[in-house]
Amino acid sequence: YIDYNIVKEEYSDILSILAVLNVDNLYHCSIVVHIKQVFEDAEIEYDHDFVNRFIESDKNKIFCTLKGNRKDYLSMGREEEHYQRRLAIEKLIDGYSINDYEFLLQIAKEVEMAFENDLYDFSEGLSCALDIASKDDSLYVKIIELYLRFDTPCNVFPVNILKRMFELVSANEVKALIEKYDFSQKNTWLWYFYVELPEKDISQKYADEILAFLSEPPMQIKSAGYRQLECIKKYEVVDDKIFIKASHTILNNYEKSPFVFSLYFQLLFNIYHISPQNLIAL
Repeated sequence: YIDYNIVKEEYSDILSILAVLNVDNLYHCSIVVHIKQVFEDAEIEYDHDFVNRFIESDKNKIFCTLKGNRKDYLSMGREEEHYQRRLAIEKLIDGYSINDYEFLLQIAKEVEMAFENDLYDFSEGLSCALDIASKDDSLYVKIIELYLRFDTPCNVFPVNILKRMFELVSANEVKALIEKYDFSQKNTWLWYFYVELPEKDISQKYADEILAFLSEPPMQIKSAGYRQLECIKKYEVVDDKIFIKASHTILNNYEKSPFVFSLYFQLLFNIYHISPQNLIAL
């Protein structure tokens, strides 16, 4: 509830606050957007040129386009909403250069730090933007390298990104790119690297690497989606005991990190994920 009489009484103080806001700061843009709505609801005249500088800023336009506005899609089904949002994002990033994508990822970092309530919707939009960008063979690897260097803002799920990367460069180059940077989601990206590695690239080298990877539990991880340990069975073409070896390795680290143990074993004992018969067959 907003008491518009108080807004009118404090109008001069509000203007003094607005005067120190920076159009290059996304959070300041969001403040102006909110205050504009309050002024309009209170039927208070305001400086339209000043307000529009924030609303029409490049940062705010990118933020609003990727986040979307659920009010605009209330009459649509979820599928139509996704379609319309994708069209808007395609229009936004059409012709983007690598510098433009760097600017977009800087905005994503701002969103991650200051817009908790909008993070889910913005993350969906960022994921969509990266998916659209994957059609640009000449830029995509550079974009993903930027994304890793920026510490994977908004934590876009890496599976589709890795699948596309495997189509563009060798498995060794994908692995080298992940290893090149220290970023908070590195362990997750390495896991899905091994899971999504194309069958043609499976080798004893990578089978040994995944066992070494599992032997060092990521102690910093306190929450994450459960992982499908059975996915590594595809490495049985080079090591027919790899599933057993991996299971023993994870079990041996239980005392170090019970959470990491559950990360790999929780789904194995979930009958809605894998039946007892199939579990025994593993």
